[in-house]
Amino acid sequence: MRQLVVTGTSVISLPWRLETKPTKKNVKVRTLGKDKIKQTEVEKCIYNAPDITVEDMVDVFLDPCATDPNTSSMMRRMTKTKGEVLRLIESEVYDMATRDDIIRAGTSYRVTSSDRETYDYLVGYGSSAGDWHMGDKVEVWEFWGTVQLSDVELSDVVVTFIDNTILRCETNPYWGGKPFIVGTYTPMVNSPYGMGALEPALGLLHTMNIISNNRLDAVELAVNPMWLAVNDGTIDLNDVYSEPGRIIPVGDLNSIQPLIQNNQFQGVSLTEESTLETKIDKATGTGAFVGSGAGRSGERVTATEVQAVRDAGGNRLSNIHAHIEDTALMPFLQRAYTYAQQFVVEPEVVTARGNTSDEWWYARVGLDQLSYDFKIKARGAQHVADREFELRMRTEWIATITAVPEMAQLVDWAEVAKDVTARFTGEEAGRFIMDEPAAPPPDPNAQAEPPMPTDPNQMAIAGAQQVGGQEMGRAVETQVMADQQFADQQAQEQGLI
Repeated sequence: MRQLVVTGTSVISLPWRLETKPTKKNVKVRTLGKDKIKQTEVEKCIYNAPDITVEDMVDVFLDPCATDPNTSSMMRRMTKTKGEVLRLIESEVYDMATRDDIIRAGTSYRVTSSDRETYDYLVGYGSSAGDWHMGDKVEVWEFWGTVQLSDVELSDVVVTFIDNTILRCETNPYWGGKPFIVGTYTPMVNSPYGMGALEPALGLLHTMNIISNNRLDAVELAVNPMWLAVNDGTIDLNDVYSEPGRIIPVGDLNSIQPLIQNNQFQGVSLTEESTLETKIDKATGTGAFVGSGAGRSGERVTATEVQAVRDAGGNRLSNIHAHIEDTALMPFLQRAYTYAQQFVVEPEVVTARGNTSDEWWYARVGLDQLSYDFKIKARGAQHVADREFELRMRTEWIATITAVPEMAQLVDWAEVAKDVTARFTGEEAGRFIMDEPAAPPPDPNAQAEPPMPTDPNQMAIAGAQQVGGQEMGRAVETQVMADQQFADQQAQEQGLI
Protein backbone atom coordinates (compact mmCIF):
# COMPACT_ATOMS: atom_id res chain seq x y z
CA MET A 1 0.00 0.00 0.00
CA ARG A 2 2.86 2.40 0.73
CA GLN A 3 4.30 1.96 -2.76
CA LEU A 4 0.82 2.22 -4.24
CA VAL A 5 0.19 5.58 -2.58
CA VAL A 6 3.64 7.00 -3.44
CA THR A 7 4.11 5.77 -7.02
CA GLY A 8 0.49 5.18 -8.02
CA THR A 9 1.24 1.59 -9.13
CA SER A 10 2.37 -1.46 -7.21
CA VAL A 11 3.04 -5.08 -8.17
CA ILE A 12 2.78 -8.13 -5.91
CA SER A 13 4.32 -11.41 -6.99
CA LEU A 14 2.92 -14.64 -5.58
CA PRO A 15 4.76 -17.58 -7.17
CA TRP A 16 4.11 -20.92 -5.50
CA ARG A 17 7.01 -22.12 -3.36
CA LEU A 18 7.38 -25.73 -2.20
CA GLU A 19 10.19 -26.28 0.27
CA THR A 20 11.04 -29.62 1.83
CA LYS A 21 13.91 -30.97 3.88
CA PRO A 22 14.99 -34.50 4.85
CA THR A 23 14.23 -35.45 8.42
CA LYS A 24 14.23 -38.54 10.62
CA LYS A 25 11.06 -40.39 11.56
CA ASN A 26 10.31 -43.42 13.75
CA VAL A 27 8.27 -46.12 12.03
CA LYS A 28 6.97 -49.42 13.37
CA VAL A 29 8.31 -52.49 11.56
CA ARG A 30 7.08 -56.03 12.27
CA THR A 31 9.84 -58.64 12.15
CA LEU A 32 9.37 -62.30 13.09
CA GLY A 33 6.05 -61.55 14.75
CA LYS A 34 7.45 -58.69 16.84
CA ASP A 35 7.06 -54.94 16.40
CA LYS A 36 10.25 -52.93 16.32
CA ILE A 37 10.88 -49.19 16.01
CA LYS A 38 13.12 -48.23 13.11
CA GLN A 39 14.37 -44.82 12.07
CA THR A 40 13.89 -43.80 8.48
CA GLU A 41 14.52 -40.63 6.49
CA VAL A 42 11.57 -38.84 4.90
CA GLU A 43 11.01 -35.55 3.12
CA LYS A 44 9.13 -33.14 5.37
CA CYS A 45 7.22 -30.20 3.88
CA ILE A 46 8.43 -26.92 5.36
CA TYR A 47 6.59 -24.43 3.15
CA ASN A 48 3.87 -25.02 0.59
CA ALA A 49 2.14 -21.74 -0.20
CA PRO A 50 2.47 -18.60 -2.35
CA ASP A 51 5.72 -16.72 -1.78
CA ILE A 52 4.27 -13.20 -1.56
CA THR A 53 6.67 -10.36 -2.38
CA VAL A 54 6.17 -6.70 -3.24
CA GLU A 55 8.18 -5.93 -6.36
CA ASP A 56 10.11 -2.71 -6.72
CA MET A 57 8.47 -0.63 -9.44
CA VAL A 58 11.93 0.28 -10.74
CA ASP A 59 12.36 -3.36 -11.76
CA VAL A 60 8.90 -3.88 -13.34
CA PHE A 61 7.94 -2.72 -16.82
CA LEU A 62 4.34 -2.93 -18.02
CA ASP A 63 3.06 -2.89 -21.58
CA PRO A 64 2.40 0.83 -22.18
CA CYS A 65 -0.37 0.06 -24.68
CA ALA A 66 -2.28 -2.26 -22.33
CA THR A 67 -5.57 -1.26 -20.76
CA ASP A 68 -5.62 -4.02 -18.12
CA PRO A 69 -2.15 -4.61 -16.68
CA ASN A 70 -3.22 -7.85 -14.97
CA THR A 71 -3.87 -9.56 -18.31
CA SER A 72 -1.23 -7.90 -20.50
CA SER A 73 2.46 -8.60 -21.04
CA MET A 74 5.10 -7.41 -18.59
CA MET A 75 8.83 -7.66 -17.85
CA ARG A 76 10.65 -8.07 -14.56
CA ARG A 77 14.32 -7.42 -13.84
CA MET A 78 16.23 -9.52 -11.31
CA THR A 79 19.84 -9.24 -10.17
CA LYS A 80 21.76 -12.49 -9.72
CA THR A 81 25.40 -13.44 -9.46
CA LYS A 82 27.04 -15.42 -12.21
CA GLY A 83 27.54 -18.21 -9.70
CA GLU A 84 23.78 -18.44 -9.06
CA VAL A 85 23.02 -18.50 -12.77
CA LEU A 86 25.63 -21.21 -13.39
CA ARG A 87 24.13 -23.38 -10.64
CA LEU A 88 20.69 -23.01 -12.24
CA ILE A 89 22.19 -24.05 -15.58
CA GLU A 90 23.80 -27.12 -14.00
CA SER A 91 20.47 -28.10 -12.39
CA GLU A 92 18.78 -27.66 -15.83
CA VAL A 93 16.44 -24.94 -14.64
CA TYR A 94 17.94 -22.78 -17.39
CA ASP A 95 18.25 -25.27 -20.24
CA MET A 96 18.91 -22.98 -23.23
CA ALA A 97 22.26 -21.44 -22.25
CA THR A 98 25.79 -22.67 -21.65
CA ARG A 99 28.51 -21.79 -19.16
CA ASP A 100 30.39 -19.77 -21.77
CA ASP A 101 27.29 -17.63 -22.42
CA ILE A 102 27.19 -16.58 -18.77
CA ILE A 103 30.93 -15.92 -18.60
CA ARG A 104 30.69 -13.57 -21.61
CA ALA A 105 27.56 -11.82 -20.31
CA GLY A 106 27.82 -8.19 -19.30
CA THR A 107 27.91 -7.38 -15.61
CA SER A 108 26.16 -4.70 -13.59
CA TYR A 109 28.63 -5.07 -10.71
CA ARG A 110 32.11 -6.57 -10.99
CA VAL A 111 34.17 -7.90 -8.09
CA THR A 112 37.58 -6.23 -8.33
CA SER A 113 40.78 -8.21 -8.15
CA SER A 114 41.66 -6.72 -4.77
CA ASP A 115 38.36 -7.88 -3.26
CA ARG A 116 38.26 -11.39 -4.78
CA GLU A 117 40.14 -13.12 -1.98
CA THR A 118 37.91 -11.59 0.71
CA TYR A 119 34.76 -12.30 -1.32
CA ASP A 120 35.73 -15.93 -1.90
CA TYR A 121 36.39 -16.39 1.80
CA LEU A 122 33.05 -14.90 2.90
CA VAL A 123 30.79 -16.36 0.21
CA GLY A 124 32.56 -19.67 -0.27
CA TYR A 125 33.23 -19.39 -4.00
CA GLY A 126 36.43 -20.67 -5.49
CA SER A 127 38.69 -18.41 -7.45
CA SER A 128 37.65 -17.77 -11.04
CA ALA A 129 40.05 -17.80 -13.92
CA GLY A 130 40.31 -14.94 -16.33
CA ASP A 131 38.69 -11.52 -15.96
CA TRP A 132 35.38 -12.72 -14.50
CA HIS A 133 34.28 -13.86 -11.05
CA MET A 134 31.47 -15.93 -9.59
CA GLY A 135 30.36 -12.89 -7.58
CA ASP A 136 29.92 -10.66 -10.64
CA LYS A 137 26.27 -9.61 -10.82
CA VAL A 138 24.19 -9.75 -13.98
CA GLU A 139 20.69 -8.54 -14.80
CA VAL A 140 18.31 -11.42 -15.51
CA TRP A 141 15.10 -10.47 -17.29
CA GLU A 142 11.76 -12.29 -17.31
CA PHE A 143 9.10 -11.68 -19.94
CA TRP A 144 5.53 -12.81 -19.24
CA GLY A 145 3.06 -12.62 -22.10
CA THR A 146 2.81 -13.17 -25.85
CA VAL A 147 5.88 -13.19 -28.09
CA GLN A 148 5.47 -12.16 -31.73
CA LEU A 149 8.04 -13.80 -34.03
CA SER A 150 8.36 -13.53 -37.77
CA ASP A 151 6.46 -16.72 -38.52
CA VAL A 152 4.89 -17.78 -35.24
CA GLU A 153 3.19 -16.36 -32.16
CA LEU A 154 3.96 -17.77 -28.72
CA SER A 155 1.02 -17.08 -26.44
CA ASP A 156 1.22 -16.97 -22.64
CA VAL A 157 4.88 -17.88 -22.29
CA VAL A 158 7.73 -17.07 -19.89
CA VAL A 159 11.06 -16.09 -21.45
CA THR A 160 14.12 -15.64 -19.23
CA PHE A 161 17.19 -14.02 -20.78
CA ILE A 162 20.44 -12.16 -20.12
CA ASP A 163 21.43 -9.60 -22.74
CA ASN A 164 20.84 -11.47 -26.02
CA THR A 165 21.09 -14.95 -24.49
CA ILE A 166 17.86 -16.86 -23.78
CA LEU A 167 18.11 -18.94 -20.63
CA ARG A 168 14.68 -20.54 -20.68
CA CYS A 169 11.46 -20.38 -22.70
CA GLU A 170 8.37 -22.27 -21.53
CA THR A 171 4.62 -22.05 -21.33
CA ASN A 172 3.24 -20.26 -18.30
CA PRO A 173 3.11 -23.01 -15.65
CA TYR A 174 0.31 -21.37 -13.65
CA TRP A 175 -3.34 -22.11 -14.34
CA GLY A 176 -4.70 -18.80 -13.14
CA GLY A 177 -2.39 -16.56 -15.18
CA LYS A 178 0.95 -14.99 -14.46
CA PRO A 179 1.84 -14.79 -10.74
CA PHE A 180 1.68 -11.01 -10.54
CA ILE A 181 -1.05 -8.65 -9.38
CA VAL A 182 -0.85 -5.04 -10.54
CA GLY A 183 -2.76 -2.43 -8.56
CA THR A 184 -3.22 1.29 -9.10
CA TYR A 185 -4.20 4.09 -6.73
CA THR A 186 -5.99 6.29 -9.26
CA PRO A 187 -6.38 4.80 -12.76
CA MET A 188 -5.33 6.77 -15.83
CA VAL A 189 -6.95 6.60 -19.24
CA ASN A 190 -5.17 4.36 -21.80
CA SER A 191 -2.31 3.58 -19.45
CA PRO A 192 -1.52 0.59 -17.23
CA TYR A 193 0.10 2.90 -14.70
CA GLY A 194 -1.81 4.85 -12.07
CA MET A 195 -1.41 8.19 -10.37
CA GLY A 196 -0.41 8.24 -6.70
CA ALA A 197 -1.71 10.44 -3.92
CA LEU A 198 1.45 12.56 -3.94
CA GLU A 199 1.61 13.24 -7.67
CA PRO A 200 -0.97 16.09 -7.72
CA ALA A 201 0.94 17.78 -4.89
CA LEU A 202 4.52 17.32 -6.13
CA GLY A 203 4.90 21.00 -7.06
CA LEU A 204 3.46 22.12 -3.72
CA LEU A 205 5.75 19.74 -1.83
CA HIS A 206 8.77 21.02 -3.74
CA THR A 207 7.83 24.63 -2.97
CA MET A 208 7.31 23.86 0.73
CA ASN A 209 10.70 22.13 0.90
CA ILE A 210 12.39 25.20 -0.61
CA ILE A 211 10.71 27.50 1.92
CA SER A 212 11.65 25.21 4.82
CA ASN A 213 15.27 25.01 3.65
CA ASN A 214 15.47 28.80 3.31
CA ARG A 215 14.13 29.27 6.82
CA LEU A 216 16.65 26.75 8.20
CA ASP A 217 19.46 28.56 6.37
CA ALA A 218 18.32 31.84 7.93
CA VAL A 219 18.34 30.25 11.40
CA GLU A 220 21.85 28.95 10.81
CA LEU A 221 23.00 32.41 9.69
CA ALA A 222 21.45 33.93 12.81
CA VAL A 223 23.45 31.54 15.00
CA ASN A 224 26.63 31.61 12.91
CA PRO A 225 26.58 34.95 11.06
CA MET A 226 28.93 36.15 8.35
CA TRP A 227 31.74 38.56 9.24
CA LEU A 228 33.45 41.56 7.69
CA ALA A 229 37.16 41.34 8.48
CA VAL A 230 40.02 43.73 7.60
CA ASN A 231 42.93 41.80 6.16
CA ASP A 232 45.61 43.81 7.99
CA GLY A 233 47.97 40.92 8.62
CA THR A 234 47.12 40.64 12.32
CA ILE A 235 44.06 38.33 11.91
CA ASP A 236 44.11 34.75 10.71
CA LEU A 237 40.91 34.49 8.69
CA ASN A 238 40.73 30.75 9.44
CA ASP A 239 40.24 31.62 13.13
CA VAL A 240 37.18 33.80 12.49
CA TYR A 241 34.23 31.55 13.40
CA SER A 242 31.63 31.36 16.18
CA GLU A 243 32.32 29.21 19.22
CA PRO A 244 31.21 29.50 22.88
CA GLY A 245 33.93 31.26 24.93
CA ARG A 246 36.19 31.81 21.92
CA ILE A 247 38.70 34.73 21.96
CA ILE A 248 39.80 36.26 18.67
CA PRO A 249 42.87 38.51 19.02
CA VAL A 250 42.65 41.69 16.91
CA GLY A 251 44.68 44.88 16.66
CA ASP A 252 41.58 47.08 16.23
CA LEU A 253 37.99 46.54 17.45
CA ASN A 254 36.70 47.60 14.06
CA SER A 255 38.75 44.95 12.29
CA ILE A 256 35.89 42.38 12.63
CA GLN A 257 32.20 43.23 12.38
CA PRO A 258 29.16 40.93 11.78
CA LEU A 259 27.31 41.26 8.53
CA ILE A 260 23.72 42.26 9.36
CA GLN A 261 21.04 40.07 7.75
CA ASN A 262 17.36 40.81 7.24
CA ASN A 263 15.33 38.04 8.98
CA GLN A 264 11.89 39.59 8.63
CA PHE A 265 10.89 37.09 5.95
CA GLN A 266 10.88 34.19 8.45
CA GLY A 267 7.39 35.06 9.67
CA VAL A 268 6.21 35.27 6.08
CA SER A 269 7.70 31.86 5.30
CA LEU A 270 5.86 30.26 8.22
CA THR A 271 2.55 31.65 6.99
CA GLU A 272 3.27 30.53 3.43
CA GLU A 273 4.24 27.04 4.64
CA SER A 274 0.99 26.71 6.59
CA THR A 275 -0.96 27.72 3.47
CA LEU A 276 0.91 25.14 1.39
CA GLU A 277 0.15 22.40 3.94
CA THR A 278 -3.57 23.21 3.65
CA LYS A 279 -3.40 23.01 -0.15
CA ILE A 280 -1.52 19.69 0.03
CA ASP A 281 -4.19 18.27 2.35
CA LYS A 282 -6.89 19.27 -0.12
CA ALA A 283 -4.98 17.88 -3.09
CA THR A 284 -4.20 14.52 -1.48
CA GLY A 285 -7.50 14.10 0.36
CA THR A 286 -5.86 13.77 3.78
CA GLY A 287 -7.54 16.40 5.90
CA ALA A 288 -8.34 16.40 9.60
CA PHE A 289 -11.02 13.72 9.09
CA VAL A 290 -8.49 11.07 8.03
CA GLY A 291 -5.22 12.45 9.38
CA SER A 292 -3.79 13.60 12.67
CA GLY A 293 -4.94 17.21 12.48
CA ALA A 294 -6.21 18.93 15.61
CA GLY A 295 -9.95 18.95 16.14
CA ARG A 296 -12.17 21.90 16.99
CA SER A 297 -11.67 21.91 20.76
CA GLY A 298 -12.37 25.59 21.36
CA GLU A 299 -16.06 25.49 20.51
CA ARG A 300 -19.04 23.20 20.77
CA VAL A 301 -19.47 20.80 17.88
CA THR A 302 -22.83 19.19 17.21
CA ALA A 303 -23.34 15.55 16.30
CA THR A 304 -24.51 16.60 12.85
CA GLU A 305 -21.22 18.41 12.18
CA VAL A 306 -19.20 15.41 13.37
CA GLN A 307 -21.19 13.11 11.07
CA ALA A 308 -20.75 15.52 8.16
CA VAL A 309 -16.97 15.64 8.65
CA ARG A 310 -16.76 11.83 8.86
CA ASP A 311 -18.92 11.37 5.77
CA ALA A 312 -16.74 13.85 3.87
CA GLY A 313 -13.62 11.81 4.61
CA GLY A 314 -15.33 8.51 3.77
CA ASN A 315 -16.78 9.84 0.52
CA ARG A 316 -13.38 11.21 -0.54
CA LEU A 317 -11.59 7.88 -0.11
CA SER A 318 -14.37 5.31 -0.57
CA ASN A 319 -13.98 5.28 -4.37
CA ILE A 320 -10.23 4.69 -4.02
CA HIS A 321 -10.80 1.88 -1.53
CA ALA A 322 -13.40 0.26 -3.77
CA HIS A 323 -11.08 0.54 -6.80
CA ILE A 324 -8.20 -1.15 -4.93
CA GLU A 325 -10.53 -3.93 -3.79
CA ASP A 326 -11.89 -4.59 -7.28
CA THR A 327 -8.59 -4.37 -9.20
CA ALA A 328 -6.06 -5.74 -6.70
CA LEU A 329 -7.51 -7.42 -3.61
CA MET A 330 -10.15 -9.60 -5.28
CA PRO A 331 -7.84 -10.81 -8.12
CA PHE A 332 -5.12 -11.52 -5.54
CA LEU A 333 -7.39 -13.75 -3.42
CA GLN A 334 -8.88 -15.51 -6.44
CA ARG A 335 -5.48 -16.20 -7.97
CA ALA A 336 -4.06 -17.48 -4.69
CA TYR A 337 -7.00 -19.88 -4.39
CA THR A 338 -6.50 -21.04 -7.98
CA TYR A 339 -2.84 -21.77 -7.23
CA ALA A 340 -3.91 -23.75 -4.16
CA GLN A 341 -6.22 -25.82 -6.36
CA GLN A 342 -3.27 -26.50 -8.68
CA PHE A 343 -0.43 -27.25 -6.26
CA VAL A 344 -2.02 -28.60 -3.07
CA VAL A 345 -2.13 -32.38 -3.45
CA GLU A 346 -1.81 -33.73 0.08
CA PRO A 347 -4.42 -32.70 2.69
CA GLU A 348 -3.29 -30.02 5.12
CA VAL A 349 -4.66 -28.75 8.41
CA VAL A 350 -5.86 -25.14 8.24
CA THR A 351 -6.21 -23.02 11.38
CA ALA A 352 -8.94 -20.39 11.74
CA ARG A 353 -10.04 -18.22 14.64
CA GLY A 354 -13.32 -19.24 16.25
CA ASN A 355 -16.13 -17.20 17.73
CA THR A 356 -14.03 -15.99 20.67
CA SER A 357 -10.48 -14.69 20.97
CA ASP A 358 -9.24 -17.88 22.66
CA GLU A 359 -11.06 -20.31 20.36
CA TRP A 360 -9.44 -21.90 17.31
CA TRP A 361 -10.87 -24.15 14.65
CA TYR A 362 -8.88 -26.78 12.79
CA ALA A 363 -10.03 -28.14 9.43
CA ARG A 364 -8.41 -30.64 7.09
CA VAL A 365 -8.38 -29.25 3.54
CA GLY A 366 -7.53 -31.39 0.54
CA LEU A 367 -8.48 -31.96 -3.08
CA ASP A 368 -12.14 -32.55 -2.29
CA GLN A 369 -12.53 -29.21 -0.49
CA LEU A 370 -10.46 -27.25 -3.02
CA SER A 371 -12.48 -28.58 -5.96
CA TYR A 372 -15.28 -26.11 -5.21
CA ASP A 373 -15.20 -22.60 -6.66
CA PHE A 374 -16.68 -19.71 -4.76
CA LYS A 375 -17.18 -15.97 -5.13
CA ILE A 376 -15.38 -13.58 -2.79
CA LYS A 377 -17.12 -10.45 -1.56
CA ALA A 378 -15.16 -7.67 0.13
CA ARG A 379 -16.64 -6.38 3.35
CA GLY A 380 -14.97 -2.99 3.41
CA ALA A 381 -14.95 0.40 1.73
CA GLN A 382 -18.50 0.85 0.41
CA HIS A 383 -19.79 -1.96 2.64
CA VAL A 384 -19.35 0.23 5.73
CA ALA A 385 -21.45 3.05 4.32
CA ASP A 386 -24.07 0.62 3.01
CA ARG A 387 -24.31 -1.12 6.39
CA GLU A 388 -24.88 2.16 8.23
CA PHE A 389 -27.53 3.19 5.70
CA GLU A 390 -29.34 -0.15 5.97
CA LEU A 391 -29.27 -0.02 9.77
CA ARG A 392 -30.70 3.49 9.79
CA MET A 393 -33.49 2.49 7.41
CA ARG A 394 -34.23 -0.64 9.46
CA THR A 395 -34.51 1.31 12.75
CA GLU A 396 -36.81 3.86 11.11
CA TRP A 397 -39.00 1.02 9.82
CA ILE A 398 -39.18 -0.52 13.31
CA ALA A 399 -40.20 2.84 14.80
CA THR A 400 -42.96 3.22 12.19
CA ILE A 401 -44.29 -0.31 12.74
CA THR A 402 -44.37 -0.08 16.54
CA ALA A 403 -46.36 3.15 16.33
CA VAL A 404 -49.31 1.19 14.88
CA PRO A 405 -50.34 -1.75 17.13
CA GLU A 406 -52.34 -3.43 14.34
CA MET A 407 -49.21 -3.51 12.13
CA ALA A 408 -46.93 -4.59 15.00
CA GLN A 409 -49.07 -7.69 15.54
CA LEU A 410 -48.28 -8.88 12.01
CA VAL A 411 -44.45 -8.77 12.45
CA ASP A 412 -42.27 -11.71 13.48
CA TRP A 413 -40.19 -9.82 16.05
CA ALA A 414 -37.88 -12.76 16.67
CA GLU A 415 -36.69 -12.61 13.06
CA VAL A 416 -36.40 -8.82 13.27
CA ALA A 417 -34.20 -9.12 16.36
CA LYS A 418 -31.93 -11.64 14.61
CA ASP A 419 -31.63 -9.46 11.49
CA VAL A 420 -30.79 -6.27 13.41
CA THR A 421 -28.29 -8.09 15.63
CA ALA A 422 -26.50 -9.59 12.63
CA ARG A 423 -26.26 -6.18 10.96
CA PHE A 424 -25.00 -4.44 14.09
CA THR A 425 -22.37 -7.00 15.09
CA GLY A 426 -21.51 -8.53 11.72
CA GLU A 427 -21.68 -11.99 13.31
CA GLU A 428 -24.24 -14.76 13.57
CA ALA A 429 -27.29 -13.65 15.52
CA GLY A 430 -27.48 -17.07 17.20
CA ARG A 431 -24.63 -16.03 19.49
CA PHE A 432 -26.79 -13.32 21.06
CA ILE A 433 -30.46 -14.26 20.44
CA MET A 434 -31.91 -17.20 22.35
CA ASP A 435 -34.23 -19.62 20.61
CA GLU A 436 -37.80 -19.96 21.84
CA PRO A 437 -37.80 -22.19 24.95
CA ALA A 438 -39.39 -25.60 24.46
CA ALA A 439 -42.38 -26.67 26.56
CA PRO A 440 -41.26 -28.50 29.73
CA PRO A 441 -42.01 -32.24 29.85
CA PRO A 442 -45.02 -33.30 32.01
CA ASP A 443 -44.28 -34.23 35.62
CA PRO A 444 -45.37 -37.86 36.22
CA ASN A 445 -45.81 -37.19 39.97
CA ALA A 446 -48.05 -34.19 39.48
CA GLN A 447 -51.77 -34.66 40.17
CA ALA A 448 -54.05 -34.33 37.21
CA GLU A 449 -56.24 -31.26 37.21
CA PRO A 450 -59.95 -31.97 37.70
CA PRO A 451 -62.02 -31.69 34.56
CA MET A 452 -63.98 -28.52 34.03
CA PRO A 453 -67.60 -28.89 35.19
CA THR A 454 -70.33 -28.84 32.57
CA ASP A 455 -73.36 -28.51 34.92
CA PRO A 456 -74.46 -24.86 35.31
CA ASN A 457 -74.77 -25.19 39.10
CA GLN A 458 -71.31 -26.69 39.42
CA MET A 459 -69.91 -24.00 37.13
CA ALA A 460 -71.45 -21.33 39.41
CA ILE A 461 -69.89 -22.94 42.48
CA ALA A 462 -66.46 -23.17 40.82
CA GLY A 463 -66.66 -19.52 39.73
CA ALA A 464 -67.53 -18.44 43.26
CA GLN A 465 -64.58 -20.36 44.66
CA GLN A 466 -62.22 -18.66 42.24
CA VAL A 467 -63.55 -15.22 43.15
CA GLY A 468 -64.18 -15.46 46.93
CA GLY A 469 -62.47 -18.61 48.04
CA GLN A 470 -63.93 -21.66 49.82
CA GLU A 471 -66.39 -19.69 52.00
CA MET A 472 -68.08 -18.04 49.04
CA GLY A 473 -68.07 -21.39 47.26
CA ARG A 474 -69.86 -23.09 50.21
CA ALA A 475 -72.36 -20.23 50.43
CA VAL A 476 -73.16 -20.49 46.74
CA GLU A 477 -73.35 -24.28 47.05
CA THR A 478 -75.86 -23.97 49.95
CA GLN A 479 -77.96 -21.52 47.97
CA VAL A 480 -77.87 -23.81 44.92
CA MET A 481 -79.01 -26.81 47.03
CA ALA A 482 -81.84 -24.73 48.59
CA ASP A 483 -82.98 -23.62 45.18
CA GLN A 484 -82.88 -27.22 43.98
CA GLN A 485 -85.00 -28.45 46.95
CA PHE A 486 -87.53 -25.64 46.39
CA ALA A 487 -87.77 -26.53 42.70
CA ASP A 488 -88.27 -30.22 43.50
CA GLN A 489 -91.04 -29.39 46.06
CA GLN A 490 -92.91 -27.24 43.54
CA ALA A 491 -92.69 -30.00 40.98
CA GLN A 492 -94.17 -32.57 43.41
CA GLU A 493 -97.08 -30.30 44.27
CA GLN A 494 -97.87 -29.84 40.61
CA GLY A 495 -97.62 -33.57 40.00
CA LEU A 496 -94.69 -33.25 37.67
CA ILE A 497 -92.61 -35.74 39.64
